[in-house]
Amino acid sequence: MTLHEEAGRRPRKRAKAKQPLSFKEAARARREAAEAMSPRPPNPRKVYLIPQWCELNGFSLATGRRIIARGEIKVTQLSERRRGIREDHNAEWQDSRIRVGK
Repeated sequence: MTLHEEAGRRPRKRAKAKQPLSFKEAARARREAAEAMSPRPPNPRKVYLIPQWCELNGFSLATGRRIIARGEIKVTQLSERRRGIREDHNAEWQDSRIRVGK
């Protein structure tokens, strides 16, 4: 390393020592971790916008629009220009797509 390269180096910053959590902070962290890991029941009134619904089901927006145009799924009119799919209607539609066999 040349003198010029060494002069341009910056000293490394030392990591600050972590302060131990208080009893309340530790309890809250444990509670939040437990809540994050526990599955939440689906909210049947949750509404996905059309792009979110398409992403949730793993297909393109064009495919989602074709499904809606064919009337295969119930659509909720949120406002004059916004439409969405309720979570329970999505579950019904997915159940209608189940095929048994090969």
